[in-house]
Amino acid sequence: MHELRTLAATQRSLVTREQARVELTQKQVRGAVARGELEVVHHGVLRVAGHPGDRRQQLLAAVLAGRRHGAVLGFLSGAELMGLPAPVRARPEILVARRGLQVIDGITTHTTDRLPPSHVTIVDGIPVTTVARTVFDVSARVGPQTLARIVDAALRRPDTTLRGLWAVHDDLTGRGRRRVAALRDALLRWNDGVLPGDSPKESDLVRILVDGGMARPIQHLLVTIGGETFELDTAYPEVLLDAEYDGWDAHASRESFEADRRRDAVLTAAGWTVLRFTRGSSAHAIVSTVQATYDRLLRAGLTSAGGFREKIGG
Repeated sequence: MHELRTLAATQRSLVTREQARVELTQKQVRGAVARGELEVVHHGVLRVAGHPGDRRQQLLAAVLAGRRHGAVLGFLSGAELMGLPAPVRARPEILVARRGLQVIDGITTHTTDRLPPSHVTIVDGIPVTTVARTVFDVSARVGPQTLARIVDAALRRPDTTLRGLWAVHDDLTGRGRRRVAALRDALLRWNDGVLPGDSPKESDLVRILVDGGMARPIQHLLVTIGGETFELDTAYPEVLLDAEYDGWDAHASRESFEADRRRDAVLTAAGWTVLRFTRGSSAHAIVSTVQATYDRLLRAGLTSAGGFREKIGG
């Protein structure tokens, strides 16, 4: 059992029956299960006794259960593993490139006719679809707002680009495959120049303004005042208007709160109008406030004299 335990240590205390048979005979495997040295997790998947399972062990066990069919974690379970803001399902979801896989209790199995190596990666030792492929697969399982946040989160990652998301979309919707209108619409918004922002609420603020009929604001505008540069999340520089979202996580300390207030004071002294919104601000209130302020500043003839630039790369 020594070599088997060593292997299990690299797989979250799990082994397949095929792996166990390298060291043990079938009779010895049955004996180890009977003595409680090995525990059956799924048909064909065993766990070394004394190692209670956690969620990631459960996800890996699902992949190992479909190992002979080339299974990888995918769909909502893939999003969970990647840390994307998708709903979490108790039953692990795996994706296999071959049809005919038998039903596995406690696991949801999806089949595909296209799962190239470029669509698979390893996260924490678990084979899983890449972020781009995961976004594609979950796009038909969630609503448009959730999908928008998933795309936002994906594009905040250094390993994911808009071009990569489009490449997977175009590949899987071509040659007669299903079209994913929701994902296409979400990606087209990004083509219009929306940035993922530093937080989901920042991206939501931009969408609320655009969906409310306003022109798209500039994100991450760099403004230099008196030799000091400030970054504005969502700005209309033509009328010196800045809209910000205040989240509790952004003000976890008094220092950050004070820094924001000092920043606002400097901007206001330089002629900027700063509007701050919170989680409790409705979309209607945000649009009406920003629109009314924008119109008032425009009527007053307040226009920018420069001193700012767009942040390169968002």
